[in-house]
Amino acid sequence: MAVEWSPNDWSNILTVGAAALCSLLMVLFKSRCSKISLCWGIFSCNRVVKDEDDSEEEKPKPVADPVNQPEPVILPPQQNPAQIQVPQVNP
Repeated sequence: MAVEWSPNDWSNILTVGAAALCSLLMVLFKSRCSKISLCWGIFSCNRVVKDEDDSEEEKPKPVADPVNQPEPVILPPQQNPAQIQVPQVNP
């Protein structure tokens, strides 16, 4: 007894497979291993692993010094749109 797959079933299996592949790739990219070998050496890769100092994302942002802050710039108040005079054009 064969079961027919609907387009909804195909999209579900494709979504689950893509999510599994993406999670596997994320684990591989986040790993600190310099040599990766899959399937008993059939697929292998030697890669250069970045040091933690090279990462821009993990550096803490500098905290502003509240004592040596420059004075804030005070802008003049904007004109109320109701006070703007538009010239009348006669046809």
